[in-house]
Amino acid sequence: MKYRMAILLMLVCNPLIQGCSQDDLTGKPTTQDDYVGPILVWNLSQFDLLAVYTHGEGGFNNNGTNQIDLAIEPDQTRVIQWSQGSYVSVVREKTQGGFMLGLTTQTPPTFNQAQSVLIVFDDGFRALVNASDANGTPGFPGFPDEITSFSPQPTTEPQGD
Repeated sequence: MKYRMAILLMLVCNPLIQGCSQDDLTGKPTTQDDYVGPILVWNLSQFDLLAVYTHGEGGFNNNGTNQIDLAIEPDQTRVIQWSQGSYVSVVREKTQGGFMLGLTTQTPPTFNQAQSVLIVFDDGFRALVNASDANGTPGFPGFPDEITSFSPQPTTEPQGD
């Protein structure tokens, strides 16, 4: 009898638990404007980044515009243009002088301001979503003027009746 009660309780509570687990627990407001503007890419891999693509679909994609004109050498930074909801794909050599390797973010990073940094490692990424996170990271070279002087364009929201 007690097992039936436990199973019944699990069945009743499961939808409540599932529903709560889907909530946004990041503490960020869900009504914020979509950010479009510059962010900083910091290459902490052992290899030159030969291309950086931003795109709206998941999975590797190099069909869009390459955001860089010159390779980003290890421990160097470059400013790219960002649009909220974009994935990032990078291309680098798999080994020195070897085949090319493409890496893509698993989900779109949640950047919402210019003072954001995407760190690229040999086999992954890390998103620093504000100046405090970036400046608190050992070895961070700082933000260039293009980032610190950026002022987002005001957006117009539809007015209700």
